[in-house]
Amino acid sequence: KTLTRTDMMKLILALGFVTLACATAWYTGDEIVRVKLNKTDKTVHMKLVEKNGLAATHLFQKYDATENMYGSGSDIPLTDFSDAQYFGEITIGTPPQKFTVVFDTGSSNLWVPSSKCPLTQVSCDIHSKYKADKSSTYQANGTEIDFRYGSGEVLGYLSSDTVNMGGIDVPNQGFAEVTKEPGLAFLLGKFDGILGMGFKEIAVEAVLPVWYNMIAEKAISNQVFAFWLNKGSSDGGELTIGGVDEKHYTGDFTYVPVTRKGYWQFEMDGMAVGDMSFCNGGCAAIADSGTSTIAGPVEEIAALNKKIGATGVIETQCNLLIEEYGPQAIEALVEKVDTEAFCISIGQCDESGSENGFQCSVCKTVVDTAKKLAESHQSEKIVINQIEKVCAKLPSPMGESVVDCSKLDTLPLLDIQIGGSNFTLAPQDYILQIGVGEEKECLSGFIGLDIAPPMGPLWIMGDVFMRTYYTVFDYGNNQLGFAKST
Repeated sequence: KTLTRTDMMKLILALGFVTLACATAWYTGDEIVRVKLNKTDKTVHMKLVEKNGLAATHLFQKYDATENMYGSGSDIPLTDFSDAQYFGEITIGTPPQKFTVVFDTGSSNLWVPSSKCPLTQVSCDIHSKYKADKSSTYQANGTEIDFRYGSGEVLGYLSSDTVNMGGIDVPNQGFAEVTKEPGLAFLLGKFDGILGMGFKEIAVEAVLPVWYNMIAEKAISNQVFAFWLNKGSSDGGELTIGGVDEKHYTGDFTYVPVTRKGYWQFEMDGMAVGDMSFCNGGCAAIADSGTSTIAGPVEEIAALNKKIGATGVIETQCNLLIEEYGPQAIEALVEKVDTEAFCISIGQCDESGSENGFQCSVCKTVVDTAKKLAESHQSEKIVINQIEKVCAKLPSPMGESVVDCSKLDTLPLLDIQIGGSNFTLAPQDYILQIGVGEEKECLSGFIGLDIAPPMGPLWIMGDVFMRTYYTVFDYGNNQLGFAKST
């Protein structure tokens, strides 16, 4: 099927903004906190994303500032969460004030918008805000705090109050009241804040994570939590705290030790697609519930995507532009039509001429190349052939790639070796399918990300992996466990 420009923008943005979920939590009395995760309609959120032309920069923003990752605090990067799929409800204060938060194993702080957020902060206005003066258990702190993102800083100050998660009260829990949220990611987000489930070593201002305080309060005796992420259903899954749910996995767990406290980091033995191998000799990996893809070093991901027949979304969009407008563009350029004016006329740039996401940039690149070639008086066929070569060299933002949905059943298996066991992902597991019927598009679940030493290089095993394999975060034994999801 020929993709429209609108379809391509959806694909470009899909990695950064995929389906979101809400949750209901309860305490069963069996020392296991259960948080039910329910999916919402992804297309509603994606339309908002497309309308605002947001780019898929989540992973780069999360892992870019690595130099001070295990330092004292303020430079620690946190997730953009534009692609977070699963979130749920907690309460703060007495009487309880409800908030929807992302459960993220890639960060360790809790923060929610503050009622002290200025009126100019629209993203605060459309989300639930914590009102300190309405809580009898509020305790002031006032220490200024900031969480740094690629798109700006989330600013606020520390407070403490009773936090309830899954029916369990955690008194005197430190958290951040946020007074500034930058960018459209927070404006469009279906969540109010973030509840980090990483280790205390990466907590900004050394605020003890909620999870640690639940243990200190002896609210749970088994120091584990686990994610079951459902596939293709309105039932998004379940987060259990204090134990595992046997009905959500089959077979035995493979356990591997946490190799570095901060993120939930472990050693991955290797990875292979057919006769091509990756992570040779072993490599560091992270289990990250706040990332929807599998991310790895750019060079290896590029080779992996090529192996499964995926092409960059920008290259694909570029070729579609040639197919739809190539002859028209050459004819117009021979008549000396302005590059920007032409791109506006075919809807690739907005009326002011400013860039509308990546499509405007791609259009200008194609048109400028065509202009130079047209001026050399070469034939239309030669000009289009040369432009196609330019398209092939255009990098996709963050390495996103698409595949032909009709070939899904012929794609190879991906084998991941962890702890001496093999974990297989079928094409249906690692390809993200957007839409249905003729509108269905297929996006590679692999994305390139180079993380500098000493933290990197790293492979980030997000929801593409965790949906297929039930993942246990065992704090008590300092290990991670993986078993086949049901």
